[in-house]
Amino acid sequence: MVRPIEERIMNERVRMKAKRDELLNRIEKEARGEKSKKLLKEIIQTESLSHLYWNVCVAPPVVAGCKGSTMTDVDGNEYIDFTGGFGVHAIGFSHPKVVAAIEEQAQRVLQYCEMPSEPRIELGKKMLEITPGDFEKKILWAVTGAEAIEAAAKLARYYTGRTNLIAFTGAYHGRTTGAMALTANAYFKNFHQLPVDTAVLRFPYAYCYRCALGEKYPDCNMACTRYLDNFFSSIQYGLRDPDRGITNVAGIFVEPCQGHAGYIVPPVEFLSELRKICDKYELLLIADEIMCGFGRTGKLWACEHSNVAPDLMCIGKAIGGGIPLSAVVGRQEILDCMGPGGHMGTFAGNHIACAAGLALVRVLLEEKIPERAARTGKYLVEKWLDLQDRHRLIGDVAGRGLFIGVELVKNRETKEPAAEETAWIQNECYKRGFLIQRAGYYGNRFNNYPTLMITEEEIDRAMEITDSVMSDAERKFH
Repeated sequence: MVRPIEERIMNERVRMKAKRDELLNRIEKEARGEKSKKLLKEIIQTESLSHLYWNVCVAPPVVAGCKGSTMTDVDGNEYIDFTGGFGVHAIGFSHPKVVAAIEEQAQRVLQYCEMPSEPRIELGKKMLEITPGDFEKKILWAVTGAEAIEAAAKLARYYTGRTNLIAFTGAYHGRTTGAMALTANAYFKNFHQLPVDTAVLRFPYAYCYRCALGEKYPDCNMACTRYLDNFFSSIQYGLRDPDRGITNVAGIFVEPCQGHAGYIVPPVEFLSELRKICDKYELLLIADEIMCGFGRTGKLWACEHSNVAPDLMCIGKAIGGGIPLSAVVGRQEILDCMGPGGHMGTFAGNHIACAAGLALVRVLLEEKIPERAARTGKYLVEKWLDLQDRHRLIGDVAGRGLFIGVELVKNRETKEPAAEETAWIQNECYKRGFLIQRAGYYGNRFNNYPTLMITEEEIDRAMEITDSVMSDAERKFH
């Protein structure tokens, strides 16, 4: 007789073998070169399937090198890259000043416990100087974006003495245990998340193209934030007595512009109204600038478009210039509340990452990269709008700077998502030398986030490829 645990193990082995076989079959058919094909097959056999996340094509390129805004695979194929290493490479791949800073620091020390160093101290001072807020601030170092989110959640709960948190539909804050609870993602349905004494309350994000409340901006008078305000002001659920309120909320986690959800850009009033709600009900406003920060939206920080200073701000991705680094910046009293050792890590504030980050910040400021992103982003939006005039699949184009989302629909009146078409277009673009990420609530949006150094000529080439592929898609699907 087979015991239940043994039966489960056998079933999982069968299921995982089927998944591996499916991936191997895709690689055999879709890989763009024999060397890529061989290496991808090795990855399937050696790496955990949970680590494989190929959302830019069916069978991904195996990276050989990157320069500027172009990636080259091991078979010599070149790609115009609209992912920027998932937003990490703000000032381009292998910027010479960042590379020089890494090389110089590597000659001194790579890593040494969590001890301070001159690059770490200098970068910390610079971050306090350039982040929003005229109050006293401090910084807490971490390694990944998800870890910064975890640290911010700990700080918020410890400082306020309240356990619950607010997040939004479509939110992405990471894949570690606590961050998963804040992330609205079906991948995590089988995982236990935060401790049992914690709840995450979720409210509609200001996704105006598909308003969850059936309103139309700007006539809506920001119905989404009024909905949240009404929740807190009600007798049943409110925080009129913060120590006894049923919600017991510590703070609101929000992406000033949603990333993984499909590069959704809310009205500027959204964040400012959230700031008012937090002030009114004594909540912390925690901004996740991990993807939308460092000049991508045309200002150094996305929350600056709304003239908002969050109580805590999570920073990651671009901050290390390509080396893993993240941080939480915020009010001094909140950052100090847990005391020494309240949150730390072996690689937090790594010396090489801080040296790279310091070089990155200097380039951003000295070369006025946010202003450049604003100009280039306007150019890219105009190119997409031109495509929208000629391709009925494009339902919505919106963005700030080089944070641009494009939504594909079967019908512009009904807004029925064109998910199958979007996936096909994405893979065809890859085959023709253009990498772009598919995302969105329904898998029908394209995230546009190339490096902030991308040229108009590179944009033109990417849009030429897209134009050709969309024409083919409309013939294929309609």
